[in-house]
Amino acid sequence: MSRTRKGTALITRRSARGIELCVFDHPRSGTQLPSGTLEPGEDPSDGALREAFEETGLADLRLGAGGDRAGVLAEVDGDVDRHLVHLATDAPTPDEWWVRTPDGGGMCWRCRWAELDEVRLERRQQPWLDVVRGQLVAADHPTARRAGPRPGPDGASVAIELFEAPPWSTRRLHVAWVDVEHAQPEGDAVGGVEVVAVTEDDHVVSIGDAHGYPTRPRVARRADETVAEAARRALGELGLADRSSNGTELVGHLHRLDLTGDDVDDGAQAHRGAATIDAVVRLPVVAVGPGGLVPLDHPPFLWGDPVSGAVLARVRADHGR
Repeated sequence: MSRTRKGTALITRRSARGIELCVFDHPRSGTQLPSGTLEPGEDPSDGALREAFEETGLADLRLGAGGDRAGVLAEVDGDVDRHLVHLATDAPTPDEWWVRTPDGGGMCWRCRWAELDEVRLERRQQPWLDVVRGQLVAADHPTARRAGPRPGPDGASVAIELFEAPPWSTRRLHVAWVDVEHAQPEGDAVGGVEVVAVTEDDHVVSIGDAHGYPTRPRVARRADETVAEAARRALGELGLADRSSNGTELVGHLHRLDLTGDDVDDGAQAHRGAATIDAVVRLPVVAVGPGGLVPLDHPPFLWGDPVSGAVLARVRADHGR
């Protein structure tokens, strides 16, 4: 019987802080390295590159010089055959970003660069890092080219970079949240409307997206309708139009800019994707039809990024008035 084979990616760069290692903060399991099961016949280095992309969105990676062959630093025996692979990058990357992933039923986690001398991984993975730490210290590492944080639109309170892993897409987005009290776009600029429908017992109506993962009702706004009319239409498509206790309340706007395929020229980012703006409205509902429910104070892990957190915090504040 063949044993399970797994690949783990140790992605490095060098900065003024020293050697940095790419890790992500799993919402359930702590700080981790990109890792996963190799496909039948897959080379460990190819598998590590694939897992690194799926779990961090980093694509411009090369095999590191720290391994004896093809970047492999070590092979750790245990319940599975685990290959520890050194990867490196000199592509411009932010110091932190977020990944929307199907893992664990749908999650969103933070990726970041941590100092090799100080990082502590979750208890299962820490021994893997300890095995190869000396090799990483002795290896060559490309000098980091930081992609500085992009400013959000006027009035933005939160702005992040977000990678949408398969099955959604492989896009990198810049996402920002602007409260309604701050700068507002012209009406024609609003292309979509997202509805945060809140029940009397502090739950949010959630629907399954095209892949079955929890999302909030959204529709593209028609040229001849207001934001409130579009919100009503979104609920109508769920059979909830007659279950709202009050009118809609605009709470803010989500700004998204597609960064996929950005060119880098002398440090300037050339954005190829178009910016989109969604209005976000809060709408109380007294009963729920076919939609699912998630607690307002304990949203799904998939909604765990700072922008979603800011949206729900604003809705909670308004809902408690």
